[in-house]
Order: sequence, then structure tokens, then C-alpha cells
Amino acid sequence: MDRVDDVYPVHVLHIPKALKPGLLYISETDGWAVHLCACGCGFPVWAKLKEDGWWFIKDSEGKIILRPSTLGLNLPCGSRYCISHNRIEWLDEEEAKQCDTITASAKHAQEETNRTA
Repeated sequence: MDRVDDVYPVHVLHIPKALKPGLLYISETDGWAVHLCACGCGFPVWAKLKEDGWWFIKDSEGKIILRPSTLGLNLPCGSRYCISHNRIEWLDEEEAKQCDTITASAKHAQEETNRTA
């Protein structure tokens, strides 16, 4: 497989067994999002939505932002990236740590807002 620079969201009831490169499968029913690693290695990258800090949002155009980075997943290929507006945002280790810190801060602020609302 070739490296991909864009992923396209596909909302599904349940995650399919066969995954296609360049697609981000999102199952709010199951609480998971999954895609094949953007480097092209074919490794499935699973993100448990909301419960463990992974979250996704749709921007005003319906594009997906998925955070935090893949840094903590220790992918066999060593890839580090975030998904921003359907684009793969390749990161070095320091950038991935910064992305994850910003994600944690935003998540905490959102939880505080929800708790006081």
C-alpha cells in the first residue's frame, strides 16, 4: 500500500472486517473509529472514542478532526500523526507530544464546561 495524505470519513453502524486505505470508519454505535495506518504499512489504527481521550469532531464542512496523535499507540511502523480536517498531519515526536498536551487541555476544559452547565 502507498502512504496516504488524506482520509475520508465513513460513518458505519459497525466497523467492517475489511478496511480500505484512506477511509476512516466511524461507528458511534460501537464507540470506535478505525483506519489503516497512513504510512501504508496496513496496520489498523483503532481509536476508542471519548472514553480514553480520543475524540473526533466535524468542522463546518463536515471534515473530521481526530485527536490525540498516534504517538501513544506505539505503531509497529513508528508513524506519528494526527488527523486534521481529513488531512494526515505528520508529526515528529516533539510535535506529537505538543498535540497530545493541547488535546488533554481541550478535553479538560470541555469536561469542566459540561460539569458546570
